[in-house]
Amino acid sequence: EELTGQLQAAEAQATQCQEGQDCVKRQLVEESRLREEAQRAADRWSEQCSSLLTQFEHLRGTCESLSVEATAKAGFEEEVRELRGTHENLQQQHATLTQETEELRQRALELTQVRAEVAQLRHFEHACNQLQ
Repeated sequence: EELTGQLQAAEAQATQCQEGQDCVKRQLVEESRLREEAQRAADRWSEQCSSLLTQFEHLRGTCESLSVEATAKAGFEEEVRELRGTHENLQQQHATLTQETEELRQRALELTQVRAEVAQLRHFEHACNQLQ
């Protein structure tokens, strides 16, 4: 009967460990998904930013090389201002994505630390079980 109790306790501990491991696995999968999603978003923003920078540089060159009347020049200048505003917005969004990526890296680091703690706790559990 004492062995039955010990067996049940061991089974409960094993179940608890398995549930903890399953939880950590789910967290890892979610972290990986979020990291990949953030990377794809960052890549898209980077491509858009590059495209807009190319357009911006093209318009700037056009403005500098053309000798146009004042109204046309004012129109070009307005376009440049709009592109600069768009560029600034994209830079802010890129900075936000960079920050989110860093936060995901931090979360992944924390998850690694939690895994190490879980491994250490398992080691302690094993040692306790051997002492019993």
